[in-house]
Amino acid sequence: MLAGSQASRNTFSRARRSRTRRQVRGDIPKTRLAELERRPEETKQVLPYADPMLEPRMWPDVLDPRKRKPELASLLAEDGGEIDATRQKFRKGPKEKTMRSLIQTYLRQRDIGRLVRIGLQENDQGDARGWAAVALVQLKQHKLAAQLASGPDGQTPCGYQTLRYVAHALAGAGAMQAAMHLSQLQMKCGRSKAITPGARALQSSIESASLYLQATCNNMPRLMAAHGQQISFEVDNLMEHKNDVLALTPHRRYLMFTQPFNQLIRWYGRARLVPQALRACEIMNELGIPRDEMTIHFLSKGAAQQYKCMKRAKKYTQSVSDAPGKRPEVIFIGRVNSGKSAMINALFSSSTKTAPVSKTRAWTRGLDFYEVNRQMSGLPYFMMVDTPGLGHAEVRAAHVRHHPDLIYSYLSQRQSLVHVFHLCDARNKRLLPADKQLIHLVASAQRRRVRYTIIITKIDVVTRKLANLTAQNIREELEPYCDVDIMFASAKNHRGVDQLWAKIWQSVTETPRGHRHRMLGLSELDKLYKRAPGDLPKEGNLSEMFGLPRAPLPETAQDFDSETWEEDHDFSTQEPGRDKGYFDDKWGQDLDEQEIQDSSMTDSMESDWSQEEEDTFEALAGDPDRQDQMYLARPEATAVKTGHAQRSAGRSG
Repeated sequence: MLAGSQASRNTFSRARRSRTRRQVRGDIPKTRLAELERRPEETKQVLPYADPMLEPRMWPDVLDPRKRKPELASLLAEDGGEIDATRQKFRKGPKEKTMRSLIQTYLRQRDIGRLVRIGLQENDQGDARGWAAVALVQLKQHKLAAQLASGPDGQTPCGYQTLRYVAHALAGAGAMQAAMHLSQLQMKCGRSKAITPGARALQSSIESASLYLQATCNNMPRLMAAHGQQISFEVDNLMEHKNDVLALTPHRRYLMFTQPFNQLIRWYGRARLVPQALRACEIMNELGIPRDEMTIHFLSKGAAQQYKCMKRAKKYTQSVSDAPGKRPEVIFIGRVNSGKSAMINALFSSSTKTAPVSKTRAWTRGLDFYEVNRQMSGLPYFMMVDTPGLGHAEVRAAHVRHHPDLIYSYLSQRQSLVHVFHLCDARNKRLLPADKQLIHLVASAQRRRVRYTIIITKIDVVTRKLANLTAQNIREELEPYCDVDIMFASAKNHRGVDQLWAKIWQSVTETPRGHRHRMLGLSELDKLYKRAPGDLPKEGNLSEMFGLPRAPLPETAQDFDSETWEEDHDFSTQEPGRDKGYFDDKWGQDLDEQEIQDSSMTDSMESDWSQEEEDTFEALAGDPDRQDQMYLARPEATAVKTGHAQRSAGRSG
């Protein structure tokens, strides 16, 4: 009995699934696609928005392994001489321990002169010059430490570990050029069996750049953009060590460079220099440096510093208002369960899932609008749009029948749309009917100025060979109609998310606000050069150098130089405690009013009386009562008396 009921339920569920499958797939227009496949030459313009490329695009090397290439290691130094194939070593002996103990003693005594003398002495045992430089760094004597570490001529380095330590200290103190010079001197320190000198110089330079930006953020945050742009120029010049880095093993590259580059991308994001952060990710890709999840996390936090789900619209008429030229939009389309919502969460790199995801097919059933950087000055303001997927889903056909019309309405009517990202599952190995239907919708919208990119997703669950095969099949299938841009990305291990951010940033920075963001670093660096210490005004005010508002001087303040002070003979200093202007106490209000009354009476007597009245008043000096009567008869005294009476009445009330 139980087995029969279970079998009947299974039969009913299979019939329901098949009936639902027929209902959903019946909505897919296959007629037009079949005609296009039969007549490829006649319908070459099926995707008129995609311009034909003059040269075939290179395959994205996000999937290509970067194995060790020891033959690429450089053999020549900067001065043209050969690089020592052995690691720099210092001969040990009995004088080494004595020298170390002396340096430790002088360090405790803070004796800078003796430390410098020890560093300048010729010693064939140990790296006394390097130890003295480290001690001077601990005493905050960065200039002397740099001079000892670089040698008397500036080109004779001490140990490479000392160079790296002193370079970090100089970068933290703000001496970026000196730190870069010490880092490049490691090219003269020889190489070990596993590490090339160019790789060691690049590691120290990237670490110094990160420490320099960190010190700028802590001390002078207003100069973050200018210093970040300056660092980006220095990093681009470090690509001369590319062959030395490729000569290392991938694991050695990860240990040496991944964390320094992560910190550099982090401070680029704090400075709102997203193009420079994307360039750092590109350099990591060119050098074959493995990236981890923190690389994408710091990049995402810098690119999307503010985001939220603005609205979820079931119909296009319920969508957010269109703002072309002010708020560009990028849209993610794809088949059901292709990872559209998961890719948006990977772009935001948030601990909480901003876009709802589920293993259930067709979980997103409307247009979800996510606005990014609305109130963040210096960053472009744009919007990401998540769409429902097409294809088979175990839901009722009434819930998904309107999805093609919803997507087509958005694609054809949205004026702020700048980029369409079409997500395809790598496990399908080809374009499914739902993917072809989406391509047909995009082509029917006739948006020639909108970019179109196909993203091969879920590459973390397939082999590299299968992912490349899927991209090859899609390219061959669309070759008769257009040349499309294909890239790889994974929302789980975040591989390729940095390249996706680069494509998004290329599209959303074409607005006036985005153009200002692109020029942020250069404009701030130009301001810094114009306000350089050599070009300061005569006053030499630091507020004008850093662009800070200058505090206004008080109206009563006067500037005296030595000559003016000598000529001012009438000036006399007041005795301490006699100046009542420093206090603002209310408890002496009655006493102050009495002083005001007396001064008013005296002033009125001195200014308004005639000569005859003054003579009469002086003649009555022996009779004070008659003088008081004469004064009280004056109109000024009557006004003062009336005001005093009113104030007294107010206090009593």
